[in-house]
Amino acid sequence: MFDTEIERCVVLGRYIAEHNSTVRDTAAVFG
Repeated sequence: MFDTEIERCVVLGRYIAEHNSTVRDTAAVFG
């Protein structure tokens, strides 16, 4: 579905950022 692993991470990160009010938790997931 995604061309690269980076693209997947970017899309997933954006989704999480839009649906999760806790930014710190989102950052922790991606290190």
